[in-house]
Amino acid sequence: MGHKVLLFGEHVFGDKSLLKKHDNAQINAFAIKDYKKIKRLSDYTLVIFDYAPFFQANVSFNDKLNVLEKMMTEALRMGTTLCFVHYDEPVPKCTQYAHEGFMAPNDVDKCKTYQLGFRWLYKLSIRPQQWTQPAILSTTVGRNEFQPFMEKWGASHNSFAIFGRGHFDDIICGSEREPIGFSQNVNNGRIIFLPFQRDLDRLDDVVKGVYLLVDSLLTYITKSLKELPSWAEEPYFDEEKTIKEQCQKLEDELAEKKKLLEPFREAKNLLFQAEYTLEKTVPKFIQEQIGIPTLRMEKYKEDFWFLDESNEKVVIAEVKSYVKGFKKSGIFLLYNHREENKLDETFPAMLVVNANLQAGSWKQKDRPIDKQDYEVAAQNHILIVRVEDLIWLWYGVRHGILTKEEVFKALATFIGWLNVDNSFQMKELR
Repeated sequence: MGHKVLLFGEHVFGDKSLLKKHDNAQINAFAIKDYKKIKRLSDYTLVIFDYAPFFQANVSFNDKLNVLEKMMTEALRMGTTLCFVHYDEPVPKCTQYAHEGFMAPNDVDKCKTYQLGFRWLYKLSIRPQQWTQPAILSTTVGRNEFQPFMEKWGASHNSFAIFGRGHFDDIICGSEREPIGFSQNVNNGRIIFLPFQRDLDRLDDVVKGVYLLVDSLLTYITKSLKELPSWAEEPYFDEEKTIKEQCQKLEDELAEKKKLLEPFREAKNLLFQAEYTLEKTVPKFIQEQIGIPTLRMEKYKEDFWFLDESNEKVVIAEVKSYVKGFKKSGIFLLYNHREENKLDETFPAMLVVNANLQAGSWKQKDRPIDKQDYEVAAQNHILIVRVEDLIWLWYGVRHGILTKEEVFKALATFIGWLNVDNSFQMKELR
């Protein structure tokens, strides 16, 4: 399809029915009344606007202009070129008492309500100014690709000057101090202001001007490219095509391999979760990845239960996270919760802990429970399981080294600390 070009506003293209096919571009034209049909400006290589597309005396078009301005910002980020054509649009009056560009504040506000071009000039710290007679471009054309267009249609009453931190990235035509055509780099795209003298009583002439303008702008865009355009990524050489196909095959294989890493990433995510997120994830992980049924209670958000084959609650469990080392307060809290549920002191209870969240390495993260801590847990008939232990239990079940029945039995009967590592031996330390 080549380049996609959008013309917006009848003052730009005159009569849509006169537009013909372009050799290197698909040209779409929207009248002002068809504004709502525009989807995304980022779909286009080039968008040409009238400097003031919406205008009706004493009417504000802020809502429409706000939407267009947002779409233009997205398009600039995606590398689209936006061009405003101007001729005799009103400009703010000059006053020496104004702080920004010597422009009368009331006039600035008024211009913003219907002049899309002025909105961007103001953002760029550039002031429009108007002359009684249009400049017929006896001045210099700095870019040769615009010379044919400027010779026939390059005239305007308006010129531009900078204020504050404003500057001109590339002057296309006019004098250095008062250009009437320039280009400004914005994000990954550019905004261009160009003079365009149009006589809407001579529509054939307007269309000829539009086509030459499009040609000039596409040439300018192409010459300004620092990287290959997206369409040039398609193979041009046979050898290039073969290599690209090989690369695609490798990328597909790599994508499949990366899918195999997802379970490990999900398991390791537990090691870096805390508080409410960890409290939700642990019972879900035990049920879905290890295969042991669980029930999460709402009375105490961190509580959950292990269920047997009859859906009876057989183990009360709690989840705690600590920035640094393990804290015995978790043991006593679980002890109290067991009492509050009117359970016997020997009713199986498990405390899942994620400690050392500030760790900066696996060695610092995977630290053992202190003996005095797991002895207190054993005395209170409570089992401590670190998230690290839980992950090794999952890995053992995943590879058939452990069964979910063996894991369930250990969690329901062990007290103290269930220590598990890459040997997959479930050690009861009490």
